[in-house]
Amino acid sequence: MTKKAIILFTVTAVLCVNIYAQSRSAQEYLNSGNTHFSNNNYDQALMDYSEAIRLNPGYAIAYHNRGNVYNVINDYDRAIADYSEAIRLNPGSANTYFSRASVYARRGDHNLAITDYTAALRIDPNHENARNGLVRAQTALGQRPDERLQPVSENIFAVETAQSTTQQQWQEYEQHEDGIAFFDDQEPQNNFFSFGATSLITFSDDTFLLGPGLAFSCNNPKLFGFLGIGTYLNVVVPMIKDDIGFEMGYAASLLAGPSYMIFDNGVFALPVTAGFHISVATPNDFGIFMYNFGAGLSLDFFWRFNEKWHAYARVLAAYNFMEGGEFLGFPSLGVGFSF
Repeated sequence: MTKKAIILFTVTAVLCVNIYAQSRSAQEYLNSGNTHFSNNNYDQALMDYSEAIRLNPGYAIAYHNRGNVYNVINDYDRAIADYSEAIRLNPGSANTYFSRASVYARRGDHNLAITDYTAALRIDPNHENARNGLVRAQTALGQRPDERLQPVSENIFAVETAQSTTQQQWQEYEQHEDGIAFFDDQEPQNNFFSFGATSLITFSDDTFLLGPGLAFSCNNPKLFGFLGIGTYLNVVVPMIKDDIGFEMGYAASLLAGPSYMIFDNGVFALPVTAGFHISVATPNDFGIFMYNFGAGLSLDFFWRFNEKWHAYARVLAAYNFMEGGEFLGFPSLGVGFSF
């Protein structure tokens, strides 16, 4: 790898480290807030969760856990507001729907509670606590619970007493059923580091390049809430066809810019990144460098195996402005991990 390619690789690494460092800080405040919450130090927990949100406005679990604090201290309006924001950011969390349903139930809004319990069960049909809560809410409204939801856990109050359940009993029920203390309800990690195989495809006047290579990327499309940062490095060894004939060369490409999450349901994610693009290449055996600047766009499809590992498919396209302009394409397949 030449000096200029090494520089591009270093820039990519620095940006990845920066993404990790910012998210790490928010994670530390979240962990601190969880510790204070478990020790019933709610004021400090609120401050820590709020700081985590300030550092990372897209941190759904921080909103969820701050909602837990408001839930415990009976500030239901703020609890619902935080749970609702957590759901907006991460609509694939059954636990957050369950937590918001528990607040609605405590306020006596059983119709809204039923809606959220149902949503939780749609995401996770085995969510026993949501199933139990749904039975209680339906019974409180005089509805006959679906027989498929039985049996209700023996550890909660009898369904027949739902209409006379006191506020203290609701709180005991929710704490027992983990309606409040979901400390480890992990939202999908949004720090994607990926590596895989790629190929450079480009047409430029009388020159044609096609060759295999390696792709590296690091992005977090929710680093600053609804927007984040993405960086993509491709190093390829293309066959170059020009007026002279075919010969081997190499090329390196770096795309960096803002990243946005179009879709994310916790399993599949579809982020898009647009930004500045730079490429360097050696077109012949004399080692003459070509470099170019332009703009690029990357569309990624992530499939999470679990909370750490994922596979991806990517289409990255760039347009270089120099030397009359040229289009570059880097289709890529690979795997990666989240942190």
